[in-house]
Amino acid sequence: MKLSSSETGLPAMKQDEHLYKKLLGSLPDSILLLDDKNVIHYANKLAEDLLSKPGKSLLGENFGIPFVEGEWADVEYLTSRGLLIGEMRASNLDIDGLHYTLVSLRDITERQQLRDKYKSVLMSTITTLSKTLEVRDPYTVGHESRVADLSVKIAEKLGKDDFFIQGIYISALLHDIGKISVPVDILTKPGHIVDEERNLIKTHARVGYEILSNIEFPWPVANVAHQHHERLDGSGYPLGLKGGQIILEAQIVAVADVAEAVMNDRPYRKGQGMDKALEIIAIESGSKLNAEACAACIELFSKEGYSFRAY
Repeated sequence: MKLSSSETGLPAMKQDEHLYKKLLGSLPDSILLLDDKNVIHYANKLAEDLLSKPGKSLLGENFGIPFVEGEWADVEYLTSRGLLIGEMRASNLDIDGLHYTLVSLRDITERQQLRDKYKSVLMSTITTLSKTLEVRDPYTVGHESRVADLSVKIAEKLGKDDFFIQGIYISALLHDIGKISVPVDILTKPGHIVDEERNLIKTHARVGYEILSNIEFPWPVANVAHQHHERLDGSGYPLGLKGGQIILEAQIVAVADVAEAVMNDRPYRKGQGMDKALEIIAIESGSKLNAEACAACIELFSKEGYSFRAY
């Protein structure tokens, strides 16, 4: 865009300067024009209201919020109203051979606070759902939380991003939610479990999927509940899936689930300890369980001193 300099110091075509200011002033964002030293040459009313100190204009002030030219980026900035959260975009602008930067700034503090509130409510709801099983089955108190924590550690060692890790944490917290349909006397039964009872327990994977598929998570939470007992060789349940048919999240949770189940007490047997759990994981690595997840799990316990927390 080729513009000339006006007497006010605001670059604009003289015949359209009034329209230029009016257009910039009508935008829903705070707009600022900076020179090559980040000195503010223009600020619309929204920018003045948001960033200026009482009784003082922004013009001639140095723009102190760090920025990178290009895409919209989240920023935090201090104003007379306190610390605010915004989205900002900075674009190059050459005027009469001089370099300027056009900055657009949106105040998203309230939106972010609302988002954080919804996230907090979501996590509270998920935690409550997870703990409902503990009321019915005191032998597995903390099972979901321990599996979730280990699943996260494994995912981190596999180099997964924050979005994936948040999803696997929630998925692991809810992976056994389907056990809510299994009679308490079977869940807490000491000693031998007959085939009929075992088959009833196995339905928890399908029931968990049916419960969670009604919630529109941004992660495959329902599929993790459905698939965490599937095995790479097809020997798992309820669908007998093989290899890549099983989503990675479910493969990771499966390793954490085996480790936690073997190490800790169940009503039908005593916990067998870390060495036995790692032995089983090593044997099933690559055949039944994801090899990379198994290697990460073994390294966490045997080399990095990881241990399950008590609940």
